[in-house]
Amino acid sequence: MDITVIDGSFAVSMLRNAKYAWNKDGSLVLKDIKTPLNVTTFRGTFVELVNSKGDVLQEGGDGEWLWLPESKVTVTLRHKALADPKLSKAQIAKVRRKTTVHVVNQECYDGGPINFGASYTDGTLLKVIASFQKVLTSIPKEYRKKARCQIDSESGYEGSHYASVRIEYTRPENDDEVVERVKIERERERLAKRAKQAQFEQLKSELETAS
Repeated sequence: MDITVIDGSFAVSMLRNAKYAWNKDGSLVLKDIKTPLNVTTFRGTFVELVNSKGDVLQEGGDGEWLWLPESKVTVTLRHKALADPKLSKAQIAKVRRKTTVHVVNQECYDGGPINFGASYTDGTLLKVIASFQKVLTSIPKEYRKKARCQIDSESGYEGSHYASVRIEYTRPENDDEVVERVKIERERERLAKRAKQAQFEQLKSELETAS
C-alpha cells in the first residue's frame, strides 16, 4: 500500500519509488515515479491525477484501487471536487431517503462514549448506566424510541473476547446529505458510462483489426 486517501487528504506509506511533496491545498505532488503506485480509496471518495497543465490523466476511487503509472514528469494527485447537482428544494424533498446514524461503535477496552470503568471496582455499574443514558439523550428525542443497541463479542489476543457495543438510529437525510449523496451517485454513473465507452472503443478497434 503506497498511498491512502483519508478524508480528502493523502497518507504516504514507505513511498520509495517516487519523490513526493504536499501542496498547500493538500494535493500530493509526485515526481519520477519508477514503478506503478497503488492508491487506496474508500467508498464515496474520488481522486484524479493531473499533469502540470491540469489535464486529467487518470481518475477513479470510490473504494477501488487506483494504479498510477510510471512517469518521469511531475504529476499531482488530488481529491476530486464533484459537480454540484443544483437541486431545488422540491427535488431534494422528492429524492430524500433514510440514513443510519452510528452513535457508538466501541469495544470494552477502547476509549469512547461508554465508560466501562475499571473491572470489579465500586461504582462501575453506575458509570456504565450513566454513559448509556448520556448517549441516549444525545439522540434527538423523536428518534430515541427506535434507536438500536447491539452488544456482541469481538475476538482478541490469544482467544480472549471483549464486549463491543454498537448504537445507531435511523432518520431522514438532511438537505446537505441529500446533495452529497446525489453528487456521489452521479459521479458513479459518469465513471461507469466512461468505462463502458472505453470497452466499446477497444472492442470496436479489435473487430476492425480482425476484419
